[in-house]
Amino acid sequence: MSNVVDFLTGNLILNLSILAWAIAQVLKFVITLISQGKLDWRHILSSGGMPSSHSAFVCACAAAMGYMYGWASPVFTISAVRRGQCPQGGGGAGQDPELYHGTLD
Repeated sequence: MSNVVDFLTGNLILNLSILAWAIAQVLKFVITLISQGKLDWRHILSSGGMPSSHSAFVCACAAAMGYMYGWASPVFTISAVRRGQCPQGGGGAGQDPELYHGTLD
């Protein structure tokens, strides 16, 4: 098990979160390739779109915390609450300054 943990960051939870992010990014690329029939390399590192790599990252972190520390642990509770905030944080507000300004008021 230590080889898996030491591979990328030395932190299993962070490694799993990065893996989930990478899978979501690759899926975006593959879905674009299949649906539009073209190679669009921007999807490998771009943010936004579906599947959401940010949501995948946060969900994997929360799930790993729950699995490792227990589903009733305070660590998982904090992770789950952060996960609940994740979709609302993106919401497209950063795309339009007027929308963002209205959100803050």
